[in-house]
Amino acid sequence: MTTVLHHAALVCLVGGVVAATVALLVVRNVPLAFRVLVDLWLAAGLIRLAQPPSWQGLLTVVMIILVRRIIGLDVVLHRHRPGPAPRPRSGDGPASR
Repeated sequence: MTTVLHHAALVCLVGGVVAATVALLVVRNVPLAFRVLVDLWLAAGLIRLAQPPSWQGLLTVVMIILVRRIIGLDVVLHRHRPGPAPRPRSGDGPASR
């Protein structure tokens, strides 16, 4: 069973890199690609926790979760950052109607 779990975690790690690369190439959104990568790495870490317990495995999952939370916070902060107000184009105001 340990070999199966090890291979499943490895598939998640490699799948995370492949999925993040595809997301980056198709959508061209770096934060989204990082989130895909870290989510699949988190899945690999959780699979590794199904093996006999060790402090290293637990600390690895905790670090992945912290990185995921930091990336998620960064995405939220950049999404809600106010930008410059859009300038009205000529003919778009109420006087032109």
